[in-house]
Amino acid sequence: MGQSIRWFFARWPGDRPHHELCDSPSAGPLDGTRMSAPIDTLPSGVTRIRHPLKRRQLTVTRTLRVTPKLVRITLHGDELHDFASLGFDDHVKVLLPGADPSEPVGRDYTPLRYDPTTCELDLDFVLHDVGAASDWAAQAKPGQTLTVAGPRGSALLPQDLQWLFLMGDATALPAMTRCLNEWPAGCAGQLAVLMPSPAERRALLLPPGVNLQWLDNELACIEFAQQWTPPAGLGYVWCAGEAQEVAAWREIFITKPGVSPDRIKASAYWRVRP
Repeated sequence: MGQSIRWFFARWPGDRPHHELCDSPSAGPLDGTRMSAPIDTLPSGVTRIRHPLKRRQLTVTRTLRVTPKLVRITLHGDELHDFASLGFDDHVKVLLPGADPSEPVGRDYTPLRYDPTTCELDLDFVLHDVGAASDWAAQAKPGQTLTVAGPRGSALLPQDLQWLFLMGDATALPAMTRCLNEWPAGCAGQLAVLMPSPAERRALLLPPGVNLQWLDNELACIEFAQQWTPPAGLGYVWCAGEAQEVAAWREIFITKPGVSPDRIKASAYWRVRP
């Protein structure tokens, strides 16, 4: 997936980061199979479920421009009959044509919605100025095909969490949206989303006790993170977005009382190229 970068912030064991300028997506656990796989309980209370890696050739059936810079693409294929995605920030890898036909370009996306009765999968693509996935999504039409691999595994949060704090940019919003769809009962929460353009700010269905704050720029994100006070009880911090920004957010979160590094997941979904 392009050049790797040095990962200097915490990830739960087994997680693979998103690299480069990627375009992301997100709905309940997406379980259409009796699934498989060894289960490992991580020290932080997160459960890792590993899935057999499978590559599927799927067909575009619908496209929807959700916002000016976000397109939702619905894919169909009988090979989805055993698809499963149990964690809100799972990712599949979409394989796109590259300059060399023998070397496809891979990008990671969060499964947004999976319907086992129709064998349909929704992925949300953020449209950047440049990018292989963004370019493909902008021109995608029904009948075109796309190869999708994975997910390779899922990370499940404890169901007895008392609070969750999620921060991210447009590329993280699909995972955050899916987290809202799967929100633990009785869990309080705060979402903070970096979204400079009001046109990209769409309505989200918030569970009781969950607040949403749209943020205009990186400075606003830093100030919001600094001013946030973790609630009492067992909780988690999850953040994702541009590599340097996410690293800065994490450095703030680890100074918060009651927030230890193993209660933070910070993922770089993309990075600014020099």
